[in-house]
Amino acid sequence: LWSLVAVILIAVVTEAGIVYTVLYQREYRQVEEQTAIANQALAEYSQQIINQADLVLRTVRNTAEHEVSAADLDRFIANLKLSRNTFGNVSVIGADGSPIVPIADRAKGINVRQRDYFRFHIEHANDALYISQVSIGLNTAQQQIFLTRRLTGADGRFAGVVLVPLELTAFTRYYRQLRPGADNIAILIGTDDHRIRARIPEVEPANFEAAVESPLWRAVVTASAGTY
Repeated sequence: LWSLVAVILIAVVTEAGIVYTVLYQREYRQVEEQTAIANQALAEYSQQIINQADLVLRTVRNTAEHEVSAADLDRFIANLKLSRNTFGNVSVIGADGSPIVPIADRAKGINVRQRDYFRFHIEHANDALYISQVSIGLNTAQQQIFLTRRLTGADGRFAGVVLVPLELTAFTRYYRQLRPGADNIAILIGTDDHRIRARIPEVEPANFEAAVESPLWRAVVTASAGTY
């Protein structure tokens, strides 16, 4: 009798184990699929924001290179009506590192000669979009990301940069909407310098300074997306 009971119990436990495994695998696949969809949406949204900023950079640069006055350039930028929740003040910086516009900044003694984006464009003559690490804005004293393009004079020399600051909340607001909940983590991180640009939950400012070490960097060489 006890042998029969033992056989029945083993059968029940085995069946329960099989059901649990099947349900676990099904739930795991669903979570994996949902995460992949969310990740793709986050990537597309981030790219959209960057593309919008780059369009602003190209538009302002094209106007600046037509040698309009600083006052006219200032008015042109003001008329772009950019979202203040996403973009900071667009600036045109001269070759000496001092702002040309906004005109109001010229009297403040601001100079960006030591900023990473300014040095990059001095050292690289090609027309490259530069995305800075998270830095404190000289005007705002807030953490921002600076997107820049090079200004080149008629003689081919470095003539300054056009700059569009991005607010970190431009990314984190959308990340929270798409992946609510304390257990979810989303990070926007540069593949060149391995530094964090935006993250939910938020991190301490010091975390933006350090490069993130991860086996992910070896993986993205062979595939632009994947599960790790």
